[in-house]
Amino acid sequence: MGFGMKVSLPRDERYVDTVRLIAVESAREAGCDVAPAEAFAGRVADAARICLTTPQSKPHVTIAVERETDALVVTIDHQVMRLAL
Repeated sequence: MGFGMKVSLPRDERYVDTVRLIAVESAREAGCDVAPAEAFAGRVADAARICLTTPQSKPHVTIAVERETDALVVTIDHQVMRLAL
């Protein structure tokens, strides 16, 4: 069964942990074991850190999470990260 969510966060490095938590919990909900979920969340947090600290004209960053049949997809601004399930 699929699920999805979109979150808009201010461009502030303090929200990196929030994005990481969203990624790890989404991966766990999708059925991932702890180690792969944590590794994926770490990659997502690294990408989020870059987006949240890079000055842009837009004051917010959009994070989208979607469960596909065979993958969990996290999109931060225009960067897409996939975790095969």
